[in-house]
Amino acid sequence: MDIQELEVQVTTHGVVPDSVRQYATDKVTQLTRYTNRPILFAQVKLTLETNPRLERPALAEATLDLNGQPVRAHVAGHDLMEAVDLLEDRLRRRLDRHNHRIVILTKEGKFVAEYFEFGRSSGLAIDKNDTIYTADSESTAKVHPGWQRGVRIGSLKDGKVTVFIPPHAVPNSADGTMGEGIAIDAAGNVFTAEAQLRGVTKYVKDQ
Repeated sequence: MDIQELEVQVTTHGVVPDSVRQYATDKVTQLTRYTNRPILFAQVKLTLETNPRLERPALAEATLDLNGQPVRAHVAGHDLMEAVDLLEDRLRRRLDRHNHRIVILTKEGKFVAEYFEFGRSSGLAIDKNDTIYTADSESTAKVHPGWQRGVRIGSLKDGKVTVFIPPHAVPNSADGTMGEGIAIDAAGNVFTAEAQLRGVTKYVKDQ
């Protein structure tokens, strides 16, 4: 993705050099490369505390307007440059969550492929046959329109989903519940960790 123009508002507290303000502006602007949705506005606050007892006195926080949806991050560093780098890294990872994709990389970090068919995955497991199991507990009409929460199972090789397990019914939940974490056993059974139930749900593989 290309870098887009972005209005970045930077406020400071304490002694913050202009070079650091510009560094923060440049870093946040580069974040537009990591999302397929427009960032309409960005607010950044840089603070350098004077308390000598603080191990990480440099604070950086930001709020991005991701096409009407706020994306926030707050970090602390040993110095302001480190804090800005940490802020950029945290925002980049949070923005990528909104891309609703799985990214395949080599051990060296080289990009191989990306799959958009598995929803807004919060948990992922891969078995010895290169089958992907994902848990999507967050897709809603607002967060991920047109998608339903559930477990999706498919191929690591081509990214095609072959099995979908919808949310299961529980008391006091009109649309059911779905786990956030996911695991599999040698027999092919699926386990999801569910915050709403405060427990684990097991899905048994058909024989």
